[in-house]
Amino acid sequence: MKHSKKNIAKTYLLSAIILFSTSTFADTINMFWKINNNNKKINNLTFRIKINESAPHDQFFFSNQFSFTGNGGDGYIGIQPRENLSNGKRVYRVLFSSFRADSKPRHKNCYQGADGSPNGTTCSQLIIPGELGEIYSFRVDKFNNEVTGTVTNETTGRKDIIGKWTVSDSVDSLKNNNVSWVEGYTGKPKCDYNGWPYYEVEFFNPSANDEKLNGTMSGIQKNYDSKWCPNMRAVKSIHDNTGTLIKGGFKKPSNK
Repeated sequence: MKHSKKNIAKTYLLSAIILFSTSTFADTINMFWKINNNNKKINNLTFRIKINESAPHDQFFFSNQFSFTGNGGDGYIGIQPRENLSNGKRVYRVLFSSFRADSKPRHKNCYQGADGSPNGTTCSQLIIPGELGEIYSFRVDKFNNEVTGTVTNETTGRKDIIGKWTVSDSVDSLKNNNVSWVEGYTGKPKCDYNGWPYYEVEFFNPSANDEKLNGTMSGIQKNYDSKWCPNMRAVKSIHDNTGTLIKGGFKKPSNK
C-alpha cells in the first residue's frame, strides 16, 4: 500500500464522514464500525470477513482498522487475495500492522516500518490457504504492552498468528470505533474484467472481549462509483443487521 489509513481514522473521529483516498486506482471504500461497550475497557477485538468472489490477483485489500485509548495510534488487520499456487490452490496474504512510532516487532512475521514509513511495525509474511465462501475471523488482543493479531478460518478451524508487536506504557486499551475498508493498490485499472475483476466480500459486525460485547458495521452510506469508471456502478453494497456486503468490479464476459 502506498498510503496510510491513520488519516482516515482521524477524519472519522473529527467529522464522522466517509473519506475517499485519491492515491489508489479507485477511491477507498470505507465503512464505520463501533462496539457497544458502555465505557468498559476493550482488551480484544474480533472482525469477520467472508470472501465470496475474488480473482486470484495481487490487487485488493480487505481490512479493518483499530486504534487505542490513552495515547492513541492506529493499526490494521486484514487479508489480500494472491496469485494461486502452481498446483492451482488458492492462497491469501494476511497482514497486521501498527502506525505507532513506539511499536516494535516481536514475531518472526514482523519488521520495523509501516506503509513506507520507518516508524510503526508491519506483519505481512504469512500466506494461508483458503477457498471462496469461507469466513476468516481476525482477532486483535492487547495484553499489557503486547498486541497480537491472529486469523482463524472458521470453516476449517485453522488458526494462525499473523504477528505480534509491543507498544509503550502510554497506551491503554483498544478503542471502540474506527473504519473498515476495501482498497485496490495496483494502480489505475481498465473498466473491464481484465482490469478490475469482480469481487464480493462481506464485512460482518465486529465484537469485543471474547464476543461478550457486540458491535455494528455501517453501510458505505451512499451509492458508490469508482472515479475511474463513472456511471458504471462499479461498486454496489447491501447493508443489513449482520454487516455489509460489497460487490465491486466487473464479471467475466460469457462465451456465448
